[in-house]
Amino acid sequence: ASMQAAARLTLAADSREWLNRHGPVKYGLPSAEWPPFDLLPASGEHQGITADYLRLIQQRIGFPLEVVSVKSFDDALTALGERRIDAMGSIARTPSRDQFALFTPAYVKSPPVIIARKDDRLITSIDDLADKTVAVEKGFASEENLKRRFPGIRLLRVDTTPEALSAVSLGKADAYVGSMISSTYLIDTGYLTNLEVRAAGGFSTSELRFAIRKDL
Repeated sequence: ASMQAAARLTLAADSREWLNRHGPVKYGLPSAEWPPFDLLPASGEHQGITADYLRLIQQRIGFPLEVVSVKSFDDALTALGERRIDAMGSIARTPSRDQFALFTPAYVKSPPVIIARKDDRLITSIDDLADKTVAVEKGFASEENLKRRFPGIRLLRVDTTPEALSAVSLGKADAYVGSMISSTYLIDTGYLTNLEVRAAGGFSTSELRFAIRKDL
């Protein structure tokens, strides 16, 4: 308790007044897990790397939090843009998101990688994806980045990372582009033994942050 007290941050009076006036901060949490960042065990308590950082921020600043459950990351992103929630986590900063959100410094860096089936040797770099079908999660930064790099690329848009990896494993998509940390974790724990990291994702390292509504 003394360590937490010592680490507590002192906010400027106007910032503290704003928090008191605003009430609980509405935090959008997808019901679809994204391990190891966002886990939702049977207890219902938000766990994982992002949950740990969120709790640390709460302890150091001291503010009430209202968790708003949404179906997917894309739903949380839409809710943030429509001002139905105040904040969300596990999000990378992109030009389109800068239009409606402010971002904290990054708390995790995870390089994007290409995941492909071990028996498909035709994919060796990001440029090989131009005429392939690539599985991506709806609303994730990789979707935005791939569309910008390859305007005519075929994207198989799904709600979750496990769905995206499963699509590649079952041959519904040729490759997946996304977080190295999350994808390798899911491959190892989901026994997706026919998948492997094939190459770097071809984009800058994804930095996960918290996003806050720009109008607050």
